[in-house]
Amino acid sequence: TLVSDAAGSGPLTGVVAVAPGVRQTCARLASGEARCWGRNHDGRLGDGTTATHLRPTPVIDPYGEAQPFTGAVRVSAGAAHTCAIDGGHRAWCWGSNAFGALANPDVGLADVPTPVLDPAGTGPLTGVADLDAGWNHSCAVLTDGTAACWGDGSLTDSPLPVPVPDTDGDGLLTGVRRISAGEWETCALREDATVACWSAGDHAPQVVLDVAGGSPLADVVDLSVGDDHTCVALATGQARCWYRTGGSLPQVVLGPSGTDPLEEVVAISAGDDSTCVVLASAQARCWGNNPGDGTGSQPLPVAVSNASGTGPLTGVTTVDVGQDRSCATTADGTAWCWGGLPVGDGTLTSRSRPVALSGHYPGSPPLAGVTRVTTGGLHSCATVAGGQVRCWGRNDRGQLGDGVAMNVLPLDGGSLVFQLRPTVVVRPSEP
Repeated sequence: TLVSDAAGSGPLTGVVAVAPGVRQTCARLASGEARCWGRNHDGRLGDGTTATHLRPTPVIDPYGEAQPFTGAVRVSAGAAHTCAIDGGHRAWCWGSNAFGALANPDVGLADVPTPVLDPAGTGPLTGVADLDAGWNHSCAVLTDGTAACWGDGSLTDSPLPVPVPDTDGDGLLTGVRRISAGEWETCALREDATVACWSAGDHAPQVVLDVAGGSPLADVVDLSVGDDHTCVALATGQARCWYRTGGSLPQVVLGPSGTDPLEEVVAISAGDDSTCVVLASAQARCWGNNPGDGTGSQPLPVAVSNASGTGPLTGVTTVDVGQDRSCATTADGTAWCWGGLPVGDGTLTSRSRPVALSGHYPGSPPLAGVTRVTTGGLHSCATVAGGQVRCWGRNDRGQLGDGVAMNVLPLDGGSLVFQLRPTVVVRPSEP
């Protein structure tokens, strides 16, 4: 479905990034404004209300008399909260604060952006360079290379940001380049290409060791935290995965033969119960549930096939793995998805091989100009060249942004609320 405006008169345009949450979706615009839509009983859309919105609504500046929040350089959506960074390197969050996800103990919920406080609670957290919202917590990378986390899943249960300590508990973790917050685990990729990870209740991060367990895992170029496992891509072209920090040492991701390491990995994405990589050859390899090769499950990486099953999917540029489905984009601007329903081809059929994302109407050609697909809880969104967004999947709270709360289709004697094709995200009304 094409994400459209509040009146349904045209598509939302100028989108540079999309952040699907569980039952909400947010977009960052080239103008620096943000738009959110979907469930809103806890204020997670940031528009000054707790009303669910079926079309994008502007995130409101808390000090601007109902003017839009501006200067957003990053937006990230969690389970029931959303956060953003502004051009002044300050962090803002809104939505539910039940688990301390807003880093502001003075509010129960916030229906407009509220400043993330510093660890002392005396003023706003400053110098924020990057931010990632996990399930019920968030973490920020600061401009000095340190990091801070808050909410359930961070290092303590403090309602304020907690500076991430060094791995030996003495001083602060430094040289942090990027952070990835999942449901159970959070990991930091450092400037020296090593990784440190921690889970809720840990007193300090743990250095992720190499397979032998003697030295730190090094040369990490990409990092992805899944539901209960984490994976990295290495500069050598190999990959490693492990079950939560402390649960096991990283394991070498083997190739299809099961004897030698998988090679030529350039990017990796870990989901709930499957993982995919992009290879230097512009093909994809996946393992776990629904690996995209026509089978149901594979313990070793297999080539994601083309739609006909006659060979591998080629020209792959990105891959994103979600709860029960995966999507890849190819160099020709087409997007391909497989796994649990709906995958975006206009049917209520699970797909064991990739199918092209359908156009908006039955019989229309595949969606073209796709630059990225991002998966949320039970819905997915594609960013399309020209700054438009198409979303599909579950739509019971308007999380697809097409102005419709229900697209009911019978399934197993009941009904599920789904949009089967990418739908237009429509323009919002202005505040």
